[in-house]
This record gives sequence, structure tokens and C-alpha cells, in this order.
Amino acid sequence: MFILDDNKDFKFNIEKNIKSFLLISTIVILIYTLLHYIYEDLNFYIPIFILSLIGIIGGYIYYKNTKNCIKTMIIFFISISVLTYLVFLIGGLGNLGFIWSIFLIEIAYFLLPIKYANRFVFFYTTLIVFSILLYLKGIINLPYEKSSLFTIVISIMITAYVANTIIKEILENLQNLAKLANFDTLTSVYNRRKIFQTLNDELYRAKRYKRPLSILMIDIDNFKKLNDNLGHQFGDKVLQDFAILLKNIVRKTDVIGRIGGEEFLVILPETTLEGAKNVAEKIRKSVEDYFKGYCTINITVSIGIAQVREPIYSIDSILYEADVAMYKAKNAGKNKVEIYKHENTGQSPQLKLS
Repeated sequence: MFILDDNKDFKFNIEKNIKSFLLISTIVILIYTLLHYIYEDLNFYIPIFILSLIGIIGGYIYYKNTKNCIKTMIIFFISISVLTYLVFLIGGLGNLGFIWSIFLIEIAYFLLPIKYANRFVFFYTTLIVFSILLYLKGIINLPYEKSSLFTIVISIMITAYVANTIIKEILENLQNLAKLANFDTLTSVYNRRKIFQTLNDELYRAKRYKRPLSILMIDIDNFKKLNDNLGHQFGDKVLQDFAILLKNIVRKTDVIGRIGGEEFLVILPETTLEGAKNVAEKIRKSVEDYFKGYCTINITVSIGIAQVREPIYSIDSILYEADVAMYKAKNAGKNKVEIYKHENTGQSPQLKLS
């Protein structure tokens, strides 16, 4: 059964973010160096800028060699945090060094997944607040007016709040769009496009790693009669209940999709024909028991089973085979399970239904 995984469906393009961070940080440091060259003495700032650049470039080299995204981001943000924090402490040009801390927070929300950005911003803001408290106690010196410190803290907190809110709203909208694009709105299982895309991926995996893969083509019997006699709302309720039954029966690694009005497809990775038949019989019996006495019309399912095999790993082929088997079940009196098999003669596959 497929469960939407936010981390998978909305993960950030880490490599692109790493390159963006490298580019943005380098440009900012170079611009700031130029400004200090024009307006102030560079002696104090040059070592800080050089160390930050070394850390950022070193982090990128580390990423290229290891592809370890998390550690690379840690190296990046440690390097740039040291720079922005020191600029905050010494004031920077016109005592506006705190602005770079605000920019850092914005960059964190732009480049990091939101939970990591929130953690970073919490610790960084705590560090800023702690430094201000030390200043108010007379332990350290800061180049800001005491009256402006409250404004600095509020500015940082507002920036973090706004960025966090906007990112959450964007992610929520993306989730809704993904659900509309990938899920059937009535039954909450995969729609036709997504289930076929998933089947294509599973076929590729089965071919590459020589693993078994079976599918179930399921059709609800007498569904047109249900709609004609009891109404479409009743038919919709049957579809919804049937989808829930399927979810409760199959494994979490199996995938369910609705491919037509009352037709469903179940993908069973790592499953042989025998295993698929056991699952299909369990589904058939559960549907028969659940809908017994549900209405005056018998609600059952006919199920066709097919398994991928060498040298055929085609979506069209396996769907055709499962479809043929399913119609064989219908023609045999409905409420049945049929398997599509081939004679292994070394020639073109010959149809054999059992």
C-alpha cells in the first residue's frame, strides 16, 4: 500500500542547493570585502573572509568526493555562521552587521529542508540573544545602541517567522498539487497515470535485479447494475469501501491504483504467481464476506493475475495478460481468480489460462 511520504515527494534538490549556497556565499563575501576595501580597514576582516571561503569551498570539495549532503551543509553553515556572527559582534559597515545574520536565516530557509532550517535558526538566534544579554550585563562590548538591540532581535525573529510560514504554505500547496496529480480523488489510491508510472519503475527494477513481480487486475462485478439500480452515490460508496479493504489486505510495499471506473490494479513486488494467487484469493473472499447483504445485488470481484518473465518486461504485455486473465474469471461466472501462464517452449509465448 502506498503512503504519501513528504520527505520523498517534496525533497529538496540538494546538489542544486549546495551549488547555490557556494555561489551566493562567495559573491556576498567578495562584495563585502570590496566594500570594506573602499570604506574601512581590511586588516581585521580579511582573515575572517578567507577562512569562510576556505570552509565553503572545502565543503563543496567534500561533497563532490563523498556525496554526503548533510555533512556538507553542516560545513557550509558553520563556515558562514562564523562569518556572520563575527560581523554581528564587530558591527560591520555603519554598524549594520546584524543584517547579515538576517540574510543567513533567509538562506537557511531557502536551502535547507524546513525542519533543519528551524533547528539552525533556533540555535543561531539563541546565540545572538545570549550575546546581547552578555552586552547588557557589561561582559562584552557591542557597537550598537542599547535601544536598537530590541529591534535587532525582533527583526531576526520576524524574518524567521515569515520565512517559516511561507515555506510551510508552499509545501502544503505542493502536497495538495501532488495529491491531485497522483491520487484518485474518490478512493485515495493512485490514479491511472501514477500507477502506470509506478509499474514501469517496478518492471525496470525486476528486470535489472532479476526479481519476481506480479500484478492483479481487479474488476468489481455487476457494478453497472449497481449504478443503474441504486444510483451513482451508492456506487461511489462501494468503490471507497473496496479501496479501504484493499489497503487493509495488501502489504505496505504493494501499490494500489484505480485505472478505470470499477477496475483496480495492484502491483506486488517480490511476489511469485503462487504468492499473488494467495493475495488475490484473500481479496476475493474478503470482498465477498464484506459486501454480503450489503444490498440486493451481489458485490464480488473478478481478478486476473500476471507475472513478468524473461525476456518480456513490457507494461503493455503484462497489463494485457492480467486483463485477459481477469476477463477469463468473469466469463467463468465471476467472483473468481485466474492466472495467466505461458508454455515454456523456447518459441513465442502461448496463452494458457488456469
